[in-house]
Amino acid sequence: MSEAESRNDAASGRRGDGPRDEYFTAGKGDAPCEYVTARMDEVQIAADIQKSREQGWSEVADRVREGAVGASGGLSEENLLLWEELKEQDPHLFKDMGEDRLKLGQVIAEGGQAHIYDASVYLEEEKRWSVGFVAKVFKMEGFSLTELHRQWPRKTKPPSEGTYAHGFREYCRANKFSSPLLYETVLGGVVFGEYLKKCCQINSGTFLKDGRFAFVMEKYWSDLRTVINSRLMDNDFQGPPFSYDDVLKIISDIAIGMSGLHDRGVLHRDLKAANVLTINPIRPMGYRRKYQCSVADYESSMLVQGTGFWRAPEVLEDLLKKPCERNIEIWTEKVDVYSYAMTCYEVLTGHIPFDGYVKSDWKRVIDGERPHLPEYIDLKLRVLVQKCWHKDSLKRPSFEAIVDMLMKIKYSDNGKMPEDIDPIGKRVLD
Repeated sequence: MSEAESRNDAASGRRGDGPRDEYFTAGKGDAPCEYVTARMDEVQIAADIQKSREQGWSEVADRVREGAVGASGGLSEENLLLWEELKEQDPHLFKDMGEDRLKLGQVIAEGGQAHIYDASVYLEEEKRWSVGFVAKVFKMEGFSLTELHRQWPRKTKPPSEGTYAHGFREYCRANKFSSPLLYETVLGGVVFGEYLKKCCQINSGTFLKDGRFAFVMEKYWSDLRTVINSRLMDNDFQGPPFSYDDVLKIISDIAIGMSGLHDRGVLHRDLKAANVLTINPIRPMGYRRKYQCSVADYESSMLVQGTGFWRAPEVLEDLLKKPCERNIEIWTEKVDVYSYAMTCYEVLTGHIPFDGYVKSDWKRVIDGERPHLPEYIDLKLRVLVQKCWHKDSLKRPSFEAIVDMLMKIKYSDNGKMPEDIDPIGKRVLD
C-alpha cells in the first residue's frame, strides 16, 4: 500500500499500525463469532485509524503517477487496456463484480492508498450472500492500475518438492480441482491468488461502478497487534501477553506463512504483528482453541520499504542515503527474517520494537543495538530470535530453517525426537 495504512488489514478489517494498509478485521467467513469491528462505532473506528497513523505507517518508495484516472473521473485508456488483459490472463482472480455480486458496507479502516469496507459477496454456487468479506478500495485521486500492478509480487520460483505448497498442488491436480488457482505454477504471475499455507488470500480484484479498484478478501477476527494490546490490558500490563504454548503456535504460523512466500520467490518487506491476521480462538460454548494466524498485506509489496524499527539495519542504512544512491540489492529474504525477529519480540513481550526511538536513533540499530529480551523468555526461543536479528544478514537463518528449529523445540518439549516426525508434518506444526 502507500505509505502504510491503518491497523486494519484488507483481509481482516483489522486495526493496525501498519503501512500499506493494515486493517483490522474479525472472524472468518460466516463463523459463529462476532467480528471485532461489529462492536465499534464510527468514532471508535476513526480513533483506531488515527492511533495507527501515530504509531507509524509503513513507507513506500517514491513512484511516478501515470496511467491514472482521466480528467472526467473515468478510467484512463491505459487502465482499461490493462484491466482487460488481467481478466483474460486470470479470470478466476480478476473479474467484473456488479452490485448483484458485491455490496459495500461501512468504512472500517483507512490508509494512505485505500479505504477498507465491510463487504458482502454473493456466493453463486450456494445461492446466498455472505458477509464474511472486506474490500480494500483504492482512492481515486492519482490512481493508476498500471502503477499498482507494478507493486504486485510475482512468483519467481516453483514450490520446492517436499513443501506444503508442492504437496497441496499435487493433491489438487490429482483430484482435478476446478480452480487452477489452487495448483497452477505460472512463473511471473501474481502470488496472492494462489493458496499458501498460513497466508491470507485475495478472493478477487475488481473495478467498482464508480471506477475505483478493489481487492475483495475474506474477513478475519482481528490482527495480531490488536490481540496483543487486548491481552496486555486484560493482564493489567503485568507480564507477557501469551503463554509459552500460544507463543510457539503463533510464531510457528508466521514462519510457515513466510516460508511459503519465500519458497515462491516473494518478499514481504513489511512483516510485523499488525500485518498478521488471526481467527477468534474462543468458540461457541466457551471452548478455546489455539490461535490461528495468517501472514497478510503482501499483495502490493514491491515498492514497500517497511515500517520504523521493524526494518533490518541494512535497510535503515540504505534509507539514510539519497534515493539515487540506494541499492536495491539489500532487499533479500534475510530482511524479512529480521522483521520476523521483531515480530517475535512483539509476541513475546507485547512491546513495540524500540518504542520511543526516532530516526536519529537509526544509527544505534545499525551499530548492533537490539531490544531487551526479558529473563522469562525461554532460552531456546531467545537464541532463535537473536539468530534472526543478527547484524550480519548472511548469518540469519532461512524461514525453512526457522520452521525446522521451531519443530524441534515443540517436539523436544513433548518428549519426542525430531527424527520421529514426518518430514511433511514438520512443516505444518498444527
